[in-house]
Amino acid sequence: SEYMTSTSDFSGGSSGVWTETRYLTVRPGQVTVIDPVIRGGFRYLMVFLDTPGSLRISHLHVNYTPDPGVASLRNYPGAFLSGSALLNRLWYAGAYTVQMDTINPATGRPYPATPGPSANNAVVASGSTAIVDGAKRDRLDWAGDQSVEDPVAYLSAGQSLAAANSFAWLASHPFPKCDPPGPERPRCSFQSAWGSYALFGVANYYEYYLYTGSHAFLAKWWPAIKGDLAWAHSLVGSDNLINLPGQYGGSWGYGASGRVTFVNALYVW
Repeated sequence: SEYMTSTSDFSGGSSGVWTETRYLTVRPGQVTVIDPVIRGGFRYLMVFLDTPGSLRISHLHVNYTPDPGVASLRNYPGAFLSGSALLNRLWYAGAYTVQMDTINPATGRPYPATPGPSANNAVVASGSTAIVDGAKRDRLDWAGDQSVEDPVAYLSAGQSLAAANSFAWLASHPFPKCDPPGPERPRCSFQSAWGSYALFGVANYYEYYLYTGSHAFLAKWWPAIKGDLAWAHSLVGSDNLINLPGQYGGSWGYGASGRVTFVNALYVW
């Protein structure tokens, strides 16, 4: 209810830079109004008058575009049904969320934020489909997010191309020390400040082969995986623990530099 006003919620970039609010003016006699840009995920659309008058609405239509590789979003090749209504809801909510997060790679979100309405027109992967971290924001490739999303895509929609394209986008841009990027941000080049997410890239590689059996994928990215692990091993001290330098300490919701249990568990995995 907090956002059921004529101003939308804030969902990305630096506060006061991006805005999710877009006003589509209806002129007298006008019969059709089309939002010219992709909105990303949203739940509510408010129609209101800011001048005296009246407006009759006869038809509202959403051009729904998630998961370009799936013709029918309701036709799940992989199904789940149990005696628990809650488990059933959780499973399909997860499947639907990953469908929303599977987008045309040319409709990612530019970074950093620029003043004004948010744009969804950045290229975030090669090919026709990619898995990003969210339909609304950030619409970017994050290896850690993929570790959760990819298996859901394999199991529910039977789709692997989006996961492969997002993985390739990250894996094909190693740094001089072979440290791979955890996330990628358009217009900022690739950046390696998320060491734990780089390690998730190895897990994503394994999961892809586990579910697809693709030897071509296995062979193509094997050098990248060796570089990833060589970088990780270079950070291991005499105590056999990874000691992440500060510049690699980014992790969702908290810093993860130093000898962190979570990062070392990823490394052992």
